Amino acid sequence: MDDVTPTTPNLTTPSLADPSPADPSPADPNLTETDPNLLASLACLRDHRDEMARWLALEVLQFDPLALEDDELLHRLSLCQERLEERLRAQTSAPTEPVS
Repeated sequence: MDDVTPTTPNLTTPSLADPSPADPSPADPNLTETDPNLLASLACLRDHRDEMARWLALEVLQFDPLALEDDELLHRLSLCQERLEERLRAQTSAPTEPVS
C-alpha cells in the first residue's frame, strides 16, 4: 500500500484581507480622504441602499445569457433601471448629465 501525503493548498494567491500596496483596496482610507466624488457616492449608497440594490439587480439581469436572448425583457429591464435612476436623481438632486 502506497503512503499518501496530503498536498498543501496554494497560498500564494493574493487575498482581499492583505492587499498589496500597488493595488489599493476600496477600503483604503487614503482613497476616501482624497476623493470627494467617492465620498459623495458612498454617502448616496448608504442613504439609498434599497434603490441601489434594485439598480444592481437590474444591471446583473441585463447581462444574463437567457435575458440577452429576449429583446422585450431587456427593454423592460432598461426602462425599470432608468425609472430607478430618475427617482434617485430626484431624491438626491443629482444632475441628469454627468459633469466633466
